Amino acid sequence: MKNKYIYIVSLLLLPISAYSQYSISGEIKDKSERSVQNASVLLYAGDSLVSATISDDKGKFKLKDVPSSNYYIQYLSLGYKKQEETFNLSSNIYKTVILQEDTIALNQVMVEGNRSDLVKMEAGSTTFYLSERIKNNSKNVYEALTEIPTLTIDLINRKILMKDGSSPLIMINGILRGNVYEMLDPKNIESVEVIDNPSARYRGGEGSLTILNLKVKRTKDIHQYASLFNTQYVNMKFGFYQASYGLEKEKFSFYFSGQDWFMNKKMDVSTRTETDNLVRDYSGNSKSKINQLWLNFNGDWVISDNDYLSYGAVFCSNPSDESGWNTGSVINNDLKQPLEISSKSENTYRFGNYNVFYRHTFENKSLLDATLAYGHHNQGPDGWRREESPLYSYYNEIDMRAKKQYMRAELNYDFKIPEKLAFNFGSKTYYQDISINDTEGKFPYKEAREYIYGDIKNINNSKFSYMFSLGLDMVFRNANNVHENFITVLPSISLAYRFREKDALRLNINRTRVSPDIGQMNPRITTTDSLNIQVGNPYLKPIVTNAARLSYTLNAKNLYFEPYFRYAYMQDAIVQQGELEGDIYKSTYVNDENSQSVQLGLSANWSLGQYGNISVSPYFQKTIIENMSYSGKTWGINANMFLSYKKVSFNMMMWYTQYGYGRTTRFSGSPMIDAVLNWNLPKGWAVNVGVRDNAKESKNWLRDDTYSSYSYSYSKYESWIPTIGFSYTFRNTKKKRNTQYRSGSDIDGFSIGVH
Repeated sequence: MKNKYIYIVSLLLLPISAYSQYSISGEIKDKSERSVQNASVLLYAGDSLVSATISDDKGKFKLKDVPSSNYYIQYLSLGYKKQEETFNLSSNIYKTVILQEDTIALNQVMVEGNRSDLVKMEAGSTTFYLSERIKNNSKNVYEALTEIPTLTIDLINRKILMKDGSSPLIMINGILRGNVYEMLDPKNIESVEVIDNPSARYRGGEGSLTILNLKVKRTKDIHQYASLFNTQYVNMKFGFYQASYGLEKEKFSFYFSGQDWFMNKKMDVSTRTETDNLVRDYSGNSKSKINQLWLNFNGDWVISDNDYLSYGAVFCSNPSDESGWNTGSVINNDLKQPLEISSKSENTYRFGNYNVFYRHTFENKSLLDATLAYGHHNQGPDGWRREESPLYSYYNEIDMRAKKQYMRAELNYDFKIPEKLAFNFGSKTYYQDISINDTEGKFPYKEAREYIYGDIKNINNSKFSYMFSLGLDMVFRNANNVHENFITVLPSISLAYRFREKDALRLNINRTRVSPDIGQMNPRITTTDSLNIQVGNPYLKPIVTNAARLSYTLNAKNLYFEPYFRYAYMQDAIVQQGELEGDIYKSTYVNDENSQSVQLGLSANWSLGQYGNISVSPYFQKTIIENMSYSGKTWGINANMFLSYKKVSFNMMMWYTQYGYGRTTRFSGSPMIDAVLNWNLPKGWAVNVGVRDNAKESKNWLRDDTYSSYSYSYSKYESWIPTIGFSYTFRNTKKKRNTQYRSGSDIDGFSIGVH
């Protein structure tokens, strides 16, 4: 009978033992046996944060009610090296932890309320920390990132830009996630890493890029987010509307965003073309309408502690049309006659991109990533042009239908030797199939690319840091039965030496490849001008650019200061080359340009503390091309000012580049200036008013032997136009789970047009 009771009690206790919970406690000291207070203790199961605490004034800590499982634990404290270990929890544990001093970190002075004074400068990247003030007072990620000195934030169009006006590739915790970053709560952004010389993993695409990696704190929350945003010209010629919604649950998240961008523009234009026998001079106006609708879907699924899946989808419809009416004169052999020119072009453009991302985390914390993506594009450009004069009559029409499909697969594996080196290896496989149909027939284009890479980076927190990477890029294509193969080696080197925590000398060297645009390879006529006939060239080779950038960075208390020198050598640059046949200039594209450029510049940011910041980035550049028609000298300046006081903020931006050059071309534009005043209202509402002066004037020159042309355009409809808008932001957070932001965005461009 006694044995029977023991058996029954054992059965009752079995489920309790299966779900037993234990405690992890201990004491944190330094090598001198002194207690380390306020040290962070982070407990992970796989890739998920399970529990966290900080040590008290005696260095003691305790994590309670932790289920039995396999874990790894991290101990972090400013001035000490990170320490971590892996273990199986099956009983209560007490640990005595000895942290080793980090002599470099001990020189840092960091106040928790002003972490923005801390900047981590490494080979190829810089890491910034947001102040608690900006994190707590910002309604969205755009307002929060105005504090990062190397970024320019376009609050009117909700864009994150670099100081040169380029758009970075934005990641969350090292993984692509589309524009999910808009949903982030600024309070959860731990740091912002700006990678200005990415490793080989990101150089298998097209051209150079900068990566913005937002490192986000993990929380145990159910998070719901919704927003509305609008800004537009008061004359209704321009508008931007956006709506977003996001929901994250324990094992699943979903994000949706829709936006509509439209522009109605009228421009005054004038054009002059000259040959030895004929001068054509006319002016008038052109009208254009553009409407761009985007729909984005993203989500993820936490399969287990070691397995993760995410997905993304993007749809876009971008119809546009343009019409023009011009009058002038044409002079042939001293005979001057009136001239009328009218034109019209329309374009329907739709695309979809879909991708799935998977990650597996091994027990040793190494990672295996896999991505599959598919996309399709449909485009229908067509247009006509009519020229009437007593000397001649001309009419030309072009009608195209273009389709593109592409597929992409990626594999990546990275692992670390703790406190020493990080390694990364992988491959990218890409295939695209394009067909362009017009009245003359069909132009088929197929391309396969295979890219393999590897890189190594030291992670020992020494004053000298480095990153070496190497990629092998192989392109196999068939353009209208013209078979071409290209193999390009793409190295990337980053070196950095920190004199102190406040300043560093850095050198970035890299090579990038850019394939010719499909429009440059299409052997059909794509122009409607009677005196300017242009066709593509299916034999074009990729453009390769070798660049080196040397910079000195100083991060003083309120000043971020970076002078730099950049040299670039571009091989096989694509230029428009032609010749006169009578009075008609017939041209195509050729790889006939090896150019050099030297740029001296400066980027400076002055922090005004809680009142904002002011930044300016001037530069001078000299472009050198053999037998070029123009001087190649230019200068430019980008400036930004963000001022904030309580609920009101003011943001002003300016971009200006004097000239741009090719061998036979030169172009210029007027400054683009944006200024907006934003007032945060109660309950998540805000209103904004501003003014914009947007590229109202542009000039283009072409000089090739005895043919020359000049065109000028001016849009008074975009000259100092007032803007007005509103926004609404809703956040709802409930304690629930460990949030992990993950991947899933793919955009592959494709565009052809009629000129």
